[in-house]
Amino acid sequence: MAQKNILTYSKKKKALLLAQNNRFAEAKALYSQICQIDKTDADAWFSLGVINGKLENVSEAIDSFHKTISLRPDHALAYYNLGMALRGHGEPEEAVKALREAARL
Repeated sequence: MAQKNILTYSKKKKALLLAQNNRFAEAKALYSQICQIDKTDADAWFSLGVINGKLENVSEAIDSFHKTISLRPDHALAYYNLGMALRGHGEPEEAVKALREAARL
């Protein structure tokens, strides 16, 4: 596990900088790599979801937020972002459920 952290730390730092500079496609590629290196990294999955949202890849964003929640069921912001993505994807009932869970948390 420590080796995974070492491998992903610099990639996460670089991906965050790319995202902050609106270089979303490059940030997505790095976050995708991180998620493949460590499939249990909820923060990386969450960031990948945010980036997919910025790129208007709504289905991929939804999948990433679901993965985040499966790893960290107490991640209120993942539920919120999931709700907003579902709303934009034309799934209002599911969006309301996710947003209610975000508020509950």
